[in-house]
Amino acid sequence: MKKKRIKQKEDKKTDRKHGNRTRKAILGILSVLVLLCLNSCGRELEEREFPDTLVIRDSALPFEKSLQTEQDKSSKYLDYGQVRCVLLEDDLAEDDEKLGEVLLALEKRPAFSRNIYFFTADGKALEQQEKQKEESQDLTGFYQKSTDHKREAATLGSLLYRLHNGSGEHKILKLKEEDGKLVPQNYLNVLKKTENENTAKKTKTTKTTKTIHGIEKQTTKETADQIQQGIAKEILRFHVLANSDSEEDQKLKLEVKDRLVDYMKDILDGAEDVKETKKRITENRETICLVAEQEIQKQGYTYPVSVNLEKCYFPMKTYGDCTFPAGTYEALRVCIGKAKGRNWWCVLYPGLCFADSVNVIVPDEKKQELKNILTEEEYESLFDWREDDYQIRSGFLRLWRKLFA
Repeated sequence: MKKKRIKQKEDKKTDRKHGNRTRKAILGILSVLVLLCLNSCGRELEEREFPDTLVIRDSALPFEKSLQTEQDKSSKYLDYGQVRCVLLEDDLAEDDEKLGEVLLALEKRPAFSRNIYFFTADGKALEQQEKQKEESQDLTGFYQKSTDHKREAATLGSLLYRLHNGSGEHKILKLKEEDGKLVPQNYLNVLKKTENENTAKKTKTTKTTKTIHGIEKQTTKETADQIQQGIAKEILRFHVLANSDSEEDQKLKLEVKDRLVDYMKDILDGAEDVKETKKRITENRETICLVAEQEIQKQGYTYPVSVNLEKCYFPMKTYGDCTFPAGTYEALRVCIGKAKGRNWWCVLYPGLCFADSVNVIVPDEKKQELKNILTEEEYESLFDWREDDYQIRSGFLRLWRKLFA
């Protein structure tokens, strides 16, 4: 018995030794893997450059080749996912064909967001911006300083809409160099060719498009404007502007948005039309403002906040599979602090804000509400824009959810 107990103790010691060795081996492997991941991530970030302003000069080279040339000259990979502004040389912006080539090239690259602002400038101003490559001047505020600027804001989305649909005069803010900085000068008319041809013919030039139902229809510049204005009369948008683009301010914006959406759900429940929705908001505006203030304070900030119903320009925006054309809309506008950061938006009436905001899907019942308040042409126009692009994106989303749900 004594020998047996001694043998059992020795076996236990051996098992513990093996167990310790196994655990150490596993920990060692995990440590190596973690270090490899950290090193590879670090190298990846170090090997990338994130320009926030893209300067595009008038060149004999096709734009795609110009981008490749810039990449070849750089020692790092140029990641355009953070670009917020495009600065065009004046001569390029005034050439419809060249500008169209640039817009179509940017459209093909997913890295370039549809809400990138566009500006033009002469060679001297472009040189000034390029000199400040490490600390380039933030240009986004130029479109946000006044109502006029907001109305005329030129984005990749709004310019592409103009290019594909030939609807509405479009202007880009022209900048000039002054005391070592870029400042607004005036507006430059762009994509004028279609308009001039229409004026010369003195007829309504039509364009054949295809609806989601496969029905061909004829649209004109006047028709497109009428469709946008018709949609704008029947909906109310919700617009929350962050104090700045810092990570903290953007997070605060979403917290305020979530709190207000949750609060207004009960206030707006049962509102029969956009008129009733605006009436309820007007009656509760001060309370809505107070709720926003309380959420800001709860998150540890002291920013002032304003809440108003006002008309403002929106570039083309997509919510789920519905795309709302660029133009002037009335919106409940919540401005946090300086309101110079990226904004969040949705449609308050009909209540798309209260739909599936996580997956950004417009439910069938909400589509039916839109169908009830819009004309057939207005409703179908929400699905006409970039249908193929939507199918690609929605297919990707379905795959993503299948893999990670």
